[in-house]
Amino acid sequence: MKIRLEHMLLSAVWLFAWPAAAQPGAPETAFNAGAGYRYDSNVNIAATDASTGKADSALLLNLGLDGTVPLGNALSIWLGYDYANTAYRTYSDFDLGVHHARAGIRYKFAGFDSAVSFDQIKALVDGERFLDVRQASPSLSRMIGDRLYLRGSYTRAEKTFAGDGERNAFNDALHADAYILIDGMQQYVALGYRMDSENAAGNEFDYDGTAAKVAYGHALDAGRMTLRLKMHLQFENRDYANITESIGAPRSDQRFRAGVNAAIPISQHFSLNGEVTRANHVSNLDAADFDEIVYTLNVSADF
Repeated sequence: MKIRLEHMLLSAVWLFAWPAAAQPGAPETAFNAGAGYRYDSNVNIAATDASTGKADSALLLNLGLDGTVPLGNALSIWLGYDYANTAYRTYSDFDLGVHHARAGIRYKFAGFDSAVSFDQIKALVDGERFLDVRQASPSLSRMIGDRLYLRGSYTRAEKTFAGDGERNAFNDALHADAYILIDGMQQYVALGYRMDSENAAGNEFDYDGTAAKVAYGHALDAGRMTLRLKMHLQFENRDYANITESIGAPRSDQRFRAGVNAAIPISQHFSLNGEVTRANHVSNLDAADFDEIVYTLNVSADF
């Protein structure tokens, strides 16, 4: 079964939105790039439960390009592409390169902001094809007053693993997010909740999951610069539907993640970013039961 949802949604939104289009506006583009350093206490690939149990450092590189084309006062389309690369010093067989192409259409009506986005993600490990993800996601959001922003979305994703066909799967997810603006985006609290269900080729990989997250962001004025801080906490639970043969029981995972990020502007277009993240994966499958702490430092540019 191939995903056809994106084609149906795109056609429906386009036919509904087109009458509201006025004169098109000027296209807008944005470019970003970054380079940095990462220290990981436990090099791993969580998607396949592969963990070294060893620490390593890595060089980071990322590039991105986005474009938006207004088709009127209420309608616009966008295109984007990102590339991110992580190259480890010792464990080069865990080197990760991710290509992410995306497109979407956005339509505003009656105080609501609707959109349909389409994503194609290709992940390479040690230079070899690892995982392809194709997904479509309609969403609806609205600003309520001056302090509350709400967003809901549904995502249908198809995952294809190059080396493990049993993990190939379709994933359906519902997302609900709320932003409480204390001082606009200068100070805010973000809350999120997700429910998802994955149907894999191998029955032992079928699961139902839930996830909750909370984040706090604060921009602090420090003389001629603004220090942006963000703290986040996330919990995810996965209950697998069938018996995992290696443990003789259905698998159960709980994942905790906490982190803090600081961004310091260097100039109009450049900033220095630092982040510390700690993750704790608890599972009755030994290969998926591990901890890690990651330190990241990078310089980014936005134009």
